[in-house]
Amino acid sequence: ASTDRYTLNSEMSFHLDLPYIAKLLNVDIHEVKLNREFNIVNEYQRTLHRLGRIIFFVESWQVNDGSFPLSYLKMLAPDCAIVVLGWDDYYYSHNIFSMHDCFPKYIELVDLYLSNTPEAIPFLRNKLGVNAHFFISTPCKKLIELIEEKINDFNEAPHSLGCFMSFKDDNKYRSSLKRYLHKSFDNPLLGKKNSHHFFSKNIRETLMDYAKIKVHLGNTSSAWDSDHYDSNYLEYAFPCMKKECSAPHCTRVKFPLTKYFKDHRQKVLSSRCMKGVKDFIAPLMGAPLIYDDFKWNKILYEGIFPFYDYNNFDTIKELYHKITDDSETTMKILDTQKAWIKKYSFFNQFKHIIENNQTPFHEYLNYE
Repeated sequence: ASTDRYTLNSEMSFHLDLPYIAKLLNVDIHEVKLNREFNIVNEYQRTLHRLGRIIFFVESWQVNDGSFPLSYLKMLAPDCAIVVLGWDDYYYSHNIFSMHDCFPKYIELVDLYLSNTPEAIPFLRNKLGVNAHFFISTPCKKLIELIEEKINDFNEAPHSLGCFMSFKDDNKYRSSLKRYLHKSFDNPLLGKKNSHHFFSKNIRETLMDYAKIKVHLGNTSSAWDSDHYDSNYLEYAFPCMKKECSAPHCTRVKFPLTKYFKDHRQKVLSSRCMKGVKDFIAPLMGAPLIYDDFKWNKILYEGIFPFYDYNNFDTIKELYHKITDDSETTMKILDTQKAWIKKYSFFNQFKHIIENNQTPFHEYLNYE
């Protein structure tokens, strides 16, 4: 069983590869749609009990927000297997014990946890005994195939540079970056104040954005870094247990976090982290991807994605000219990036982990 896709990122990160995964594992696909009225017990009694042994694929944010406790899956189907996919896992893996809406996570019940946060793996393994593996949140194999089929349907790029992340006004780093990009590049194509407009697009509309740019700027800054943190991150919301409330989303009863944990959450919310699937679409659409010099980028992407200095925006312009002024250099970089992305598509990484019980990037990680 698999949760239905909730965002475009989910679709591009793993959902499109479910048929390949089902074939690899020799299972059938049965999709379950989560909504505010979802009840796993009712769903199991209505449909899931007929399926035989079940492998549940669940996204880490769904575990975190209390869509359903993992313990329910094991109580209803004791012989089931649970796979958690953390394609954007930094925040959730660093708050794995916090009881958002007072729902415990029961992470120790997971049979396979895939996280795109390298430092989360030793903790999951050594402290919780979870079979956890690192993966890079690359596009689905199926998405790569779709792009290759349709690449000639798109027009040439009219924008010098693209950066498709949110640019909130109260995010100091990203606001400074936005001003620099508008000042230094002709007609850059940038994200809006929030990411909702990206999620409202379908795959073709998303690919059209990438077809419009000559170079894509990847950046590991936090979208949540702000001087004004949402109160939802600084308080616990306790279900009030009234019938009219749609728990676990009830927010009628709240109490504050301790100062120590507030500081922890704010630190996590402002921290840089590995990014994912949208960045890697760019080379497939003919736009070289450049990244900042985040420590994990330098470890995992050396020789694949050129780096600029995170704290020196002028190095972005220098790197841009270095890779675009000579067409032969541009094509060489694109060929290298495309080959790497195809080699490490989501399905190929998943298959490697299943068959070898280790990430394909184990040689870069000192805890393997």
